[in-house]
Amino acid sequence: MNPSTGTSIEEIVSRNLQVYLETIGKTHKWVYERAGMSKPTFYNLLKGKGDIKGGITRLNRVFRITDPTYFYQQDFKVPVSIHDLQNTATLKQQAAANYHAFGLSPVMDETFETLEEIITMLDVLHSFDEVEA
Repeated sequence: MNPSTGTSIEEIVSRNLQVYLETIGKTHKWVYERAGMSKPTFYNLLKGKGDIKGGITRLNRVFRITDPTYFYQQDFKVPVSIHDLQNTATLKQQAAANYHAFGLSPVMDETFETLEEIITMLDVLHSFDEVEA
């Protein structure tokens, strides 16, 4: 228990995990299936019960979180939601967020191929312009 706030580590982890999952917009089912957890184990983790260390280790792997203390922090930094990211992000950041949220898709592949063709054409035109000058 944190003496200054009266909050136990289990409560901190529970709160941080719930806020994180709400922010990233993943369903509970999506998370516990990807983490290889049973439904009861996952819901116990959300309540701050059971094998918290083991559960958080699995979730860190799923979400590619490298800091093992991320969910244990009192001053937890909430990740930027995909909606907020889309409002301020560059094309590269949006593509990364969409890939993380939805995985590989035919539409995304086609978009990147088209973008690559446009960039190649611009590069050729730029080279041609330099020769003309």
